[in-house]
Amino acid sequence: MVANPPQIFIAHASEDKPQVRELYIKLLKAGYKPWLDEEDLIPGQNWREEIPKALKSSDLFIACLSSTSISKRGYIQREFKMAMKMLDELPPGEIYLIPLKFDDCQIPEIRQSDYGLNLQDIQWLDYWQPNGFEKLIKAIEYQFGTQEKDSEKRISTPNIAQEKTSINYSDPEAVKDWQEKLAMFRKEEVIITDPEKKFVLRKRIQECIDKIEELGG
Repeated sequence: MVANPPQIFIAHASEDKPQVRELYIKLLKAGYKPWLDEEDLIPGQNWREEIPKALKSSDLFIACLSSTSISKRGYIQREFKMAMKMLDELPPGEIYLIPLKFDDCQIPEIRQSDYGLNLQDIQWLDYWQPNGFEKLIKAIEYQFGTQEKDSEKRISTPNIAQEKTSINYSDPEAVKDWQEKLAMFRKEEVIITDPEKKFVLRKRIQECIDKIEELGG
């Protein structure tokens, strides 16, 4: 289990769902905290609001690409551009955005003109190769094993926005949201028999418990 695991946002097109689900489970089993819309959005939430919030609170952004998905007009370009904006705000040399290729596809030209960045300028990962997952773990360990996380740097130099977050441990609405999510996962755990799905659910249940305790619930 990774201590204080980084949250990893998985951006993808619906065409790549099977491979994305497999990647999600592998990252969970490796001790990380992947964020995937179909697993982490609570029924009834506004996904147009929650997905950008999850992206901004994540420590790493994986841009999943395939020959099918890159041909899709407007394929999650908004999420990619948000990630490129966040990358530009980090110190040089830090890893944040990883273009991950499910097959031998071309990296699309997605520019963030305000910051002079192009997705094609970022080294991609050939995940479809036999050692693809091992290379992904190597990149994660490079960033979070030897580099000081941006969130940790903010702790050493707190600002007003951070102070507001740090004292907001008794937010009853936030506690209620996590309690509802916990109840939903526990109901699902009772009826699901698939071992991998149960593994994912137990991870989610523990995450909910930790969040509730953290928020003072």
